Amino acid sequence: AKHTTASATLGAVWRGHKRELILTVLVTSCMTISTYVAQYMTVYAQTTLKMPPEAAMVAPLAMGSVFIVGAFLGGVICDRFGRRRTMIVSRIGVIIVQLPAFMYLEHERTITALVLSIVVVGLIAGPGAIAALTSMAEVFPQEIRSAGISLAYALTVTIFGATTQFVIAGLIGVTEDPFAPAYYVIVSSVISIGAMLMLGETKDRA
Repeated sequence: AKHTTASATLGAVWRGHKRELILTVLVTSCMTISTYVAQYMTVYAQTTLKMPPEAAMVAPLAMGSVFIVGAFLGGVICDRFGRRRTMIVSRIGVIIVQLPAFMYLEHERTITALVLSIVVVGLIAGPGAIAALTSMAEVFPQEIRSAGISLAYALTVTIFGATTQFVIAGLIGVTEDPFAPAYYVIVSSVISIGAMLMLGETKDRA
């Protein structure tokens, strides 16, 4: 009976809220890709940039710290200015700084440069990620909210999270361009901004 109820609920999400589900997946795809690119920075620093092994410890510590700060700022900002505006401004900021951050890191190739790159991009991306997660909850009606969030999150992580590191490693291998991860983040961000505009504002939605 529980299995039947769960299947029926997920089916209701797909049948009645397919548009919201697809848009939510597209909106959060760029955040997922950015997160996995940030997690890849340890491997990237050692294999592509030939940085010292100490980078393997510093990079995740910097990423975790900046996510904590970004999450707090994101909650305050999106409550004040709305979910959609926060997401869009955050993503535009990421598009602007992503390539310069990689160029700076490739030029300097120091642990300080690695930390600065992670911190700058993370602080800009953080508010948008929090706004997107909030929208993911608010876009679905109460009776199927948990199922909607679960399905949207599972699809996003499976499609984009599980493939990001393979994609960027492949892009670097094929193009021999150390900036390939930045291009991947930028392209996904542009697509997500289009989905954000279509999803609309959810802040004052009943």
